[in-house]
Amino acid sequence: MRKSLWCISLLILIVFSYESPGIADGSKRDAPMVLLTDFTYRAGDKDSPEKSKALAFFGAKKKAVVMAAKSLMQKDLLENYGKQQEEIFCLATNNISARIIQETYAEKEKQYFVKIKAEVDIADFIEAEIENQAFEKEESDFSWKEEMEQHISKSIDPGRELSRAYRYIRKDQTRIAIIYLDHLVKKYSNWSDVYYLRAMGFKSMHYIDDMMKDLEKACSLNNQDACNALNALK
Repeated sequence: MRKSLWCISLLILIVFSYESPGIADGSKRDAPMVLLTDFTYRAGDKDSPEKSKALAFFGAKKKAVVMAAKSLMQKDLLENYGKQQEEIFCLATNNISARIIQETYAEKEKQYFVKIKAEVDIADFIEAEIENQAFEKEESDFSWKEEMEQHISKSIDPGRELSRAYRYIRKDQTRIAIIYLDHLVKKYSNWSDVYYLRAMGFKSMHYIDDMMKDLEKACSLNNQDACNALNALK
């Protein structure tokens, strides 16, 4: 599926010269942005080295995507995605080219650190937009049973998985989002992003005690958004 989506993206690039709903000005385009970012993932007791590395790598790539998007928006080359921003950024994180230039695992502290060199291009965002639309259509066709069971793949794919949770939240499908995030919490027991996003779901449903627990957990795992939310509530 990713290969076909990428082919569609290339066709759009050729025919419309990078003009799409997410591109503010097709007449101007920079070369891919090269960024150095890093991320430290605090591993849980049940986290394998493979999972810890994947989540650290995703965190570093996501930083690069956010930095690049901010720069492109300031140059009027990329429009603000509004409520779809986080889900598109998660998918764009999967699309960018990046390589690890430094990695360490502190066994005692159970921390996996990676530093990466990433290249981010406008095409990465175009592909993410197309993927986001395709996944949203796919999810809209789920049966009631599929929505309630929320099968979670054993493969490690944080970008696609987190984007799905963001789509549920955006579409006000909060109960389904929380069911889905419950499964992700079991799969990624020390990933701060899933706790923070589930806290936002609990907030929408006015489950304040549950929201606070998830915010505290996410903050303890160094999620700055969660820490800021907690500080604002004090």
